[in-house]
Amino acid sequence: MTNIVKTIIFTSAMAAGVTLGVAAEAANFNFSYIDNNGDVLAGMLKGDLQSDEDTVIVSAITMPTVNGISAPEITFIDSISSFSEVPLVSLSGLMMNILACNSVDCDEGFLFFNNSLGLSMYFSTPSYGSGSPFEIYNADNWKLTSTPEPISILGSLVAVGMGFALKRK
Repeated sequence: MTNIVKTIIFTSAMAAGVTLGVAAEAANFNFSYIDNNGDVLAGMLKGDLQSDEDTVIVSAITMPTVNGISAPEITFIDSISSFSEVPLVSLSGLMMNILACNSVDCDEGFLFFNNSLGLSMYFSTPSYGSGSPFEIYNADNWKLTSTPEPISILGSLVAVGMGFALKRK
């Protein structure tokens, strides 16, 4: 194989690995929030990071925990107000509009609301925290970080492996 062909294959493999990594990373996030009583609500959410690089439109919440203990699965997600038609959170915590519940009836669940007009609140039922009355949402207590999916790690490893194999020849 000529050096030009090797270089083209190596470059293509690296680009594929990077593309797989970038596309997959944008979909999964870890979140946590510490309420006024010190309870930590955490879990994973799936969503689409928007072009502002801060807002995430949420499509699912999985593996919710309170203080490290499993909480009921979230099966219903919606927006709280009409300022956005879709449930959303933000990396900065400055824009929040999400209601997450264990059913459409919302017997158990939590909500986050914060907008640019200064309106903010957080609430959870006992299964998802202290169950205290509504409290003022504190963006400093919110953490949202992207997590790589296994496919992005696999894509990167394949690209690096192909690169080393081609380089050896």
